[in-house]
Amino acid sequence: MRVPFGALCIVVVGLAWACADDPIDDVRPVQPGGTGGDGGDGGAGGAAGEAGEGGEGGTAGTGGEGGEGGSDFQPPVDLGEHLRFWRLPGPAWSVSADRGGNLWAANGRDLLLLRAGAESWESFGEKDGLPHPVLAVAGGEDLEVWVGYEGLFPDANPFDDPEEIAKTGDADRIRLQPDGTLDRFHYDISSPPSDQYPEGRDNVRTCYRIVPVLDGPFRGDVWFGCNHGVAMWSARFGRVFEHVHTAINIGDSLFTGDFRGVAVAPDGNVWIGAAARTGRILYATQGGNFWAPIDPEIDVWPEGIAFDPDGHDWVMALAADERGGLWIGSFGNGLAYRAADGSLAYLTTAEGLLDNRMRDLALDPDGSLWVANEAGLVRIVSGRVAQVIDAREGLPGAVVSVFVDAWSHPRRVIVGTTQGVAVYDGP
Repeated sequence: MRVPFGALCIVVVGLAWACADDPIDDVRPVQPGGTGGDGGDGGAGGAAGEAGEGGEGGTAGTGGEGGEGGSDFQPPVDLGEHLRFWRLPGPAWSVSADRGGNLWAANGRDLLLLRAGAESWESFGEKDGLPHPVLAVAGGEDLEVWVGYEGLFPDANPFDDPEEIAKTGDADRIRLQPDGTLDRFHYDISSPPSDQYPEGRDNVRTCYRIVPVLDGPFRGDVWFGCNHGVAMWSARFGRVFEHVHTAINIGDSLFTGDFRGVAVAPDGNVWIGAAARTGRILYATQGGNFWAPIDPEIDVWPEGIAFDPDGHDWVMALAADERGGLWIGSFGNGLAYRAADGSLAYLTTAEGLLDNRMRDLALDPDGSLWVANEAGLVRIVSGRVAQVIDAREGLPGAVVSVFVDAWSHPRRVIVGTTQGVAVYDGP
């Protein structure tokens, strides 16, 4: 059903939890700055602040003055021969498409849908049975989407939360029915009581990224990038496994960060990345074993290379290519490429990036890389900045998400900004 609602702007900050047998992390490293606030139709939001030395990231900018009247869902605007934009309420923190050509977006509150061939978006929220704010989307078959929710953490200790708090967040697979209702299959990202955890374990709640496996020997698996670690739904076992992570020790605490980077490589192994380290779960190498070793485990931006004064990586997104390489996007350190031989190359504003805050990454079928670079959409070809789509082309807002719809012909690049969603179908 179509639900009108007002504009929404949120700032998502990193969380760092320790495992149950480690002290709770009380270290407060530099956090990524917030994205600028959105205005109404009359004005644009302020720019994000950069993280200061040893301090907190910048606060969100002040939104512009709201416009008069009008619907929350406005007709698309043609910004050029190959670029269309829909102004939507709230930042499009996550965007995707399904195999039926439908577009999906998450704005930090609701699930948004643009059906194939339609001009107007629809929204689904609490009234439609969605239990929590929607942060992540990933399309599947026609009118099928996985959604990740925001969980609640009222204090620094997630292990003593009552069930009504502990069971917030997690993820759903949603299939839109012909009558407009939502068929939901819920993934409870937790562990049952055991000798090690007599009360069970339910400290992984907020789901920032979802990667469903739609083809190949592990078809039906679903990977979840969450606060503190990575979880998965195993199609073979019909259950959720949680959680694994890369981490470093800071004093007496285990620092992990939020796992916004998850990428299934062409060989079936799975790359994960967060604030501290990036690593590869040898999932396929060990025949579909979630608890397989993480090898290698990489400090992508070590001290001396990282712009972050504490040398943290702040990984926001990963993209694994057909050559065995891995693209790593950081909020503050720029972009890195790890070749199959393990060598690392770096791109920053010195190499033509618009800024060093990466929000999202998506590979094009032609091998180029699309980067949600906050200040605009950037295309990397052969390791160089080859194309930029930003405010000069009329693209409104900060760019916070990107997805390449390779199922469509021609392929489409879906772009989420703080003011809506754009579709680019040019060369």
